[in-house]
Amino acid sequence: MVDKTSAFSEGVLKTAFEAINLTISRPQYILYVITNENGIFGSHAGMVLLDLESPEESLLYDPNGSYSFKTKDGEEILSGSGYIFPNGYFSLESYIQYQKTDGDEVYAHIFYIDKIEGDKIKESIYLDRDCSMLGCAICTSEVLKSEGNIFKDLEISRRPTALGDDLRAITQKNTNGKSIKIISLTQ
Repeated sequence: MVDKTSAFSEGVLKTAFEAINLTISRPQYILYVITNENGIFGSHAGMVLLDLESPEESLLYDPNGSYSFKTKDGEEILSGSGYIFPNGYFSLESYIQYQKTDGDEVYAHIFYIDKIEGDKIKESIYLDRDCSMLGCAICTSEVLKSEGNIFKDLEISRRPTALGDDLRAITQKNTNGKSIKIISLTQ
């Protein structure tokens, strides 16, 4: 028996995609930028970069934050060098809970990005930058802006609310991102 679906997908679809110059690719990273927008100026911003091809390379960047994580063994992990948590030492769910401790105005700005974009963001996270008190939005927006593609027009924000507004504007223009208000962790 001949598998007609593979012949169809390899022949006809490839030709159709080439004819309209369409490339379909799976993103290597999912970037979650979390903005806590409680109060007039907001209170915190950070990000989680999930590596879909190498999950062990995923990380959380919590600039000037106080997030901590309890492992399954009960060990408490405090913020590491540059407020970077490697995979296994954070969870997206507990980071969102941490962001919601002072109110419900917490947003997840989600972007599906390729290897080049994700690697640039990861490289920028590891740069030695001074995130002074109240510098979380500045450091987060600097990391994003360094990517140079989706975020090239992003303003360096001093306030998490301004960063959230800018990211919502980007997701409205960009088809590979979306912003959602986090109502519950099962959203």
